[in-house]
Amino acid sequence: MERVLHADYLGNRLPEQDELGKQETRRAEAIAMWTDSNRTFKELEYKTSAVRVLGTTAIETGSLSVQSGWKKSTAGRFISNVGFIRVWMKDKDGWRVVHESY
Repeated sequence: MERVLHADYLGNRLPEQDELGKQETRRAEAIAMWTDSNRTFKELEYKTSAVRVLGTTAIETGSLSVQSGWKKSTAGRFISNVGFIRVWMKDKDGWRVVHESY
């Protein structure tokens, strides 16, 4: 995650944060959310529909399906085919996500 997310990353309405009423998620929060050792994933599928490259910027659209939960809990969440848009920027280290919105 640290190599993929740009230093200026901002997520808007990320699936797991949105249910908490959180509209914006910064880089450190997103990394913590996706790498939490108490989180379990039964399914995590991104489907890219289109990519448009404009120099050192790319716009990706697609959908996400995820079934996640927490260790030591029977509660979980299933999200199916939620649309997303991501903005990627190319820097000296490669392509990184600078913004995504669901």
